[in-house]
Amino acid sequence: MEDTKNLVPYRQMTVYQSDDGRKVEVFSKKGTIQYQERDNVKKPEFDLNIIDIYVGVAQIITEYGIKEVRFHIEADSLEDAFDKHYKEAMLAHEEVQRQIEDHKKKQMESIVTASEEDLKRVDSGLIIEE
Repeated sequence: MEDTKNLVPYRQMTVYQSDDGRKVEVFSKKGTIQYQERDNVKKPEFDLNIIDIYVGVAQIITEYGIKEVRFHIEADSLEDAFDKHYKEAMLAHEEVQRQIEDHKKKQMESIVTASEEDLKRVDSGLIIEE
């Protein structure tokens, strides 16, 4: 079994923004650095296994104000991520709107209202005892 206490993950996050305001964050796992001791000197050994994850960033306007959302973009390159940004941003916008509607429904369900029978018993703000 490999000794993992000497393994150091090497990660990097870079943000790119186009001239038209589209923003993509790239999370890169560049691999690991393992320090091996040779001749009483610790020397790094690199295992380069590069993985890039593309995350789109967009600001959407809701009835509650401006909300910044992040969404995964399945892409093979940065250029591909920017090409898919608009479509994925629209899907994220739809999801946020759906969540807002669900929240509103839950809030409406928690509102307590008087029954018809209770309303009949009220006359000018006074409850009439039967």
